[in-house]
Formats: sequence, structure tokens, C-alpha cells
Amino acid sequence: MAESGRDVAAVVGRLVPDVIRRSFARKFVTVVLLAMVVMGGVGGYQYLSATDRVEAQVDDRLSSTAQLQADGMDGWINGLKNPSSTSTTST
Repeated sequence: MAESGRDVAAVVGRLVPDVIRRSFARKFVTVVLLAMVVMGGVGGYQYLSATDRVEAQVDDRLSSTAQLQADGMDGWINGLKNPSSTSTTST
């Protein structure tokens, strides 16, 4: 277990420039900036995903509303073309 920690430290030591490794403040700023970039990426993905879902729901509702209105208009027009005759008889 201790060797794996040393291996990780060696890999990080090779990847991170000396300028950042020497200063705690630079390490801190680098980690904070990296976390902000990751969170911004995840947030941006979630925003775009939610936008797509909302647009799809709006499109579905608009289509169903238009279909209902078209059916209502069709019934109204058919009622005008073929008025039902109601006759009342007086006795």
C-alpha cells in the first residue's frame, strides 16, 4: 500500500511542473481552478441536457394541443355542414 502511494507521488511529480510543486499557494490555486473547470463542464452538460428535455416536452405538448384543437375545429365544421334538425311538435 505504501509503495502505491509512492508510485502515485512519483507520477504526479513528473506531470506537475516544478513551479507549482514548490508553492502551496500555487498548488491550492491549481486544484481550485481544476475543480472549477470540472464542475463547469458537468454543469454545462447538465444544462444542455435539461434544455433538450424541456424542448422535447414543449414540442410534445404543442403537438398534442394542436391535434386537440384541430379535432375540435373539425367537429365544429362538420356540425355547420350537417346541422342536426331538432323538430318540436306541438299538440
